[in-house]
Amino acid sequence: MAHHDVAVRWCEAEVRAHEYANTASNVAFVAFAVAGLRDCRSRRLPRPFVAAELSLCVVAVGSVLFHGTKTWLGELLDEVPMLGLAVVYLWTVVGLLPPRWAAPAMVCGGGGAAAGLAHYLRHRDHAFFSLLFTVQVLAPALIAFASAPALGVRRGTWYAFLALIVGGKVAWELERELWRRGACPTSAANPLFWLHALWHVLSAAAHRAAMRFHGDLALAKAKRR
Repeated sequence: MAHHDVAVRWCEAEVRAHEYANTASNVAFVAFAVAGLRDCRSRRLPRPFVAAELSLCVVAVGSVLFHGTKTWLGELLDEVPMLGLAVVYLWTVVGLLPPRWAAPAMVCGGGGAAAGLAHYLRHRDHAFFSLLFTVQVLAPALIAFASAPALGVRRGTWYAFLALIVGGKVAWELERELWRRGACPTSAANPLFWLHALWHVLSAAAHRAAMRFHGDLALAKAKRR
């Protein structure tokens, strides 16, 4: 399919024949995933954490395909793994919930992702997709935040996650506003040219901070059993 079939376009696609920066910046996801896998091994974290890092690698591959091809198929290969990764985020913290809530939480998380994907496939509504993904990420983040005091885990890493994800979201929204106004920077010498690449780097770093914090919680919970 041609690039006009995609649900969302980025500024670099408007001013360059190929999205070099947006494609190459996906290396950040792989780098942080490798760091996460090492953390899983050194701290002997449970399987959901390994799944989260492997899922991030899949997101990286999908993002490369999307920015490299600018096709609807490439977009799906980018965004479907993002929804899956968000479900895995929930999996890493579901053990912090009361046992009677754990299964319903996973059903709601997985079912919501499936329903949202069905809506996205039908309507190609990227604003809806973005909102769904935000809610999916927010839910496990709030569970982790609320669980920390009872487990004696400091929230410093959680606040680092918050700062990184908010910074990434600001970069994302600024880039979208430039695109909507037809004001996309044409030169890589302009710092605004790198906004979407910056989103990749900051969101990857936010992932690492979140998984470090979730891992701290999981280990603290295991010690209390």
